[in-house]
Amino acid sequence: MRYFKNRARWLVAFAATALLLPSASAHDVPKPIALVNGRILTVDGGTVIDKGTVLIKDEKIAGVGTDVKIPDDAVKIDVSGMTVCPGLIDVRSKLWIESGSATASSSTGSLDMTKAIDTFSEDWIEVAKQGVTAICVQPSGSMGGRCVVLRVAGGHDEAHLTIEGASGIQASLGAGARNSTTRYSQYTSLKRQLDAVKKYQDEWKKYREALKKWEEAQKKKKDGKGKKDEKSKADDKKKEDAKADEKKAAEPKKVPTIRIRGREVRIDQIPPQILAQLKARGMKIPEMPSGARSAGSSSSKSTSKDGKPKEPKKDKVKEVLVKLLERKIPLRVEVNTADDAAHALKLGDEMKVDIVLEGLAKLGRSWEKVNEQRPPLVAGPMVGWETAPARRTDWFSDIAASENVLAIATFSRNPRGSRLLRAHAAMAIAEGLTTDRALESITINAAKVLGLADKLGSIKVGKHGDVAVFAGHPTDPAAPVMLTVSQGQITYKATDTLTAVPSERTEISGLPPALPDSYALKSSRVQKADGTFGPATIKVAGGKIVSVSDETPDDAFDLGDAVVTAGLVVGHAAGSTSASVDPVAAHTHAADNYNPDSEGLRKMQRAGFTTVAYAPVSTNVVAGQMACVRFGADQPIAMKDDWPHTIAGKFVLSGSSRSTNRFPSALTGQVDLLRRYFGGEDFDTRLFVPGSIEAAMDKKAEKLLESLKSGQTIAVFEAGTDAEVRAALDIIEEFKLKGVLLEPQDIRSSMERIKSLGVGIIARSMRVTDYDWYAADIAAASKAGVPVSFSATTADQIRGTAAMLVNAGMSPEAAMKALTSDAARMCGLADSGEIASGKPADLVVWTGSPVDFGARAAHVIVDGRVTKETP
Repeated sequence: MRYFKNRARWLVAFAATALLLPSASAHDVPKPIALVNGRILTVDGGTVIDKGTVLIKDEKIAGVGTDVKIPDDAVKIDVSGMTVCPGLIDVRSKLWIESGSATASSSTGSLDMTKAIDTFSEDWIEVAKQGVTAICVQPSGSMGGRCVVLRVAGGHDEAHLTIEGASGIQASLGAGARNSTTRYSQYTSLKRQLDAVKKYQDEWKKYREALKKWEEAQKKKKDGKGKKDEKSKADDKKKEDAKADEKKAAEPKKVPTIRIRGREVRIDQIPPQILAQLKARGMKIPEMPSGARSAGSSSSKSTSKDGKPKEPKKDKVKEVLVKLLERKIPLRVEVNTADDAAHALKLGDEMKVDIVLEGLAKLGRSWEKVNEQRPPLVAGPMVGWETAPARRTDWFSDIAASENVLAIATFSRNPRGSRLLRAHAAMAIAEGLTTDRALESITINAAKVLGLADKLGSIKVGKHGDVAVFAGHPTDPAAPVMLTVSQGQITYKATDTLTAVPSERTEISGLPPALPDSYALKSSRVQKADGTFGPATIKVAGGKIVSVSDETPDDAFDLGDAVVTAGLVVGHAAGSTSASVDPVAAHTHAADNYNPDSEGLRKMQRAGFTTVAYAPVSTNVVAGQMACVRFGADQPIAMKDDWPHTIAGKFVLSGSSRSTNRFPSALTGQVDLLRRYFGGEDFDTRLFVPGSIEAAMDKKAEKLLESLKSGQTIAVFEAGTDAEVRAALDIIEEFKLKGVLLEPQDIRSSMERIKSLGVGIIARSMRVTDYDWYAADIAAASKAGVPVSFSATTADQIRGTAAMLVNAGMSPEAAMKALTSDAARMCGLADSGEIASGKPADLVVWTGSPVDFGARAAHVIVDGRVTKETP
């Protein structure tokens, strides 16, 4: 049922968009389009044109500048306050590929992805919505086959979608290899295949040369001057007769036959031992005449009777692979280690083919060779939103410092994964790539990798009419798209008026590694209570914020335009608490399993998160008690009465706490159990524990219940589906709880009730598989006044989700509060999330707003000290 609801919602949205599109059919030439008053990033030599015009006519860019003449019949679109740039290009995508072919693999180069295109797919809609106008799809395997470049536009057949049918050949080295021997064998195997292609190429080359000579001889013979006299003709006749006699004498003699069981059988078709037996029985066996050709002997010749060279047999696969040796297309090799990269470059040298290195997990010692040969590079994935890990952190600094042509791709396994291309580019910026080069990596450099720089990748007269209009910088995934145009066809147009999202990034002068006990930080962009930024000076003493004002002491650290925020807050992060045999585990406290040396938590601290609402796992209906953890603090776990402070109780109505081996196994059972729990019913434990320990457990559980029912402690309900959300709201209303919904999937039908009950939402992190309606629903809740925070296990997931919610309509200010103050208030984290007098001096200095995925945390301060985990 949910599927049909979502599909209907999607189709309605698409229909609304379609009303804004030109009325011409997909194959008609659309009317000219003039984008006026925009800030144009041409990506053509770094040219930026303010208040300029881009004219698209006959599917091409017909004019760029401030004095473009606009035809009378043009569709004129005012893009004031917006940024216009070339349509984005994802060079490693799965868009348009039917699911059964998405993982197609080969080792012979035989796969042609044009045969796997699903022209009826609707996945392109959400990809076009993010400014992407072209993608490249490829097979997999040691040598999969053709890389095909396709448009991101609907209503077209395969031929109209295809921009280039063979922009490269996909290959890989090191995939699944466990040692150097295996890696080398993969290299030699790939080389043997190219050697076979070279042999095929040479065979055809010889044939064409011989054919050319034969044709020249024929022409010369035909065009010979003068006529031969009669004597010459007679001599020629004698020579021809002699040749004919020789040829006749050389012709093979007829092979004799014998009759066996009423059939005539040639003697050359009978095995010698059988002939010997027949002869021994008295059968007369004729002799094989000289010159007779036996069965199976070859009569093939390299030339025909008239001397014309014989054409070799065609091989469709090798015909495409020959383009590698002709350097018309590159061999795009995915590599994982230094050995793989070295082998790929060696292959390029030996076989004289152009190499593109992709993936680039850990090139290590191969960088010297890479920098020397400068092959184009395709980096990614930069963000770990899929099962494949993100390839970055310990290696991207080398890529950022290189001078190679660099493209950044999603490497997504999901057809709609290309819509997150800007998030990958933004992460590259956070890892050290310049903003300009990051934009080039998803426009002109991507076009260069595909061999299509003459058609795509920049706004230049004569190129394809592929452009996108952003309410912010194109490399900021929070900036929504106003308009996307593919070859003059509007493929997406926003139905709402967009407000530009500022993407102001800056370099930061470093703070000293050790700060004094008392100091002041000055910046033009300090976080305010409403989520905006403004100039202020923060005075710190004894690990606390003393004041936030306009007064600046002479010895203040001037951070210029750097963004200063409170330490970011994680609304929910599950620890490693083990499951209990009891569905009611109210005594369980997440603090008991907190590991301060957890690398995952330390990474979050380095990324600017200083506080987390730490929770038990979700295997029990009454999961237990949540704790406040402050990374890097002298006392990381908040305490009360010498016990870890309980900030919230966690309750699970999702499938995570259902079991066929233990009650409850269904939602009705979960609801019944929670009603009994909040009604004060006692639950016996199945744990074998001493009576004193059981009494202590009961006391903890009673204390939690009292605190929840009095409203002193938050009740966090994990509920995903519409039915689960409704059940959670019923319990919150019935027992008058201060409730929060954890990771709700479907909230649209319950929106009014969520608002009226004052319930907050802890949103789960975005997934590649999510449709746009999920982010749109959370953004709509925020716009309606519902407080939002985030649940995730990595900083990338949380900040990426915040960016996508802003892209979907959430205000940047609300997103900023969701990362700080709203998250703190929602989970009872009284001392976190704000820059205010009396609060702990938990601060982060950023190169830009945390909502901008391209910004990075430059300094992390906890209790007034720069932490050891500062990046």
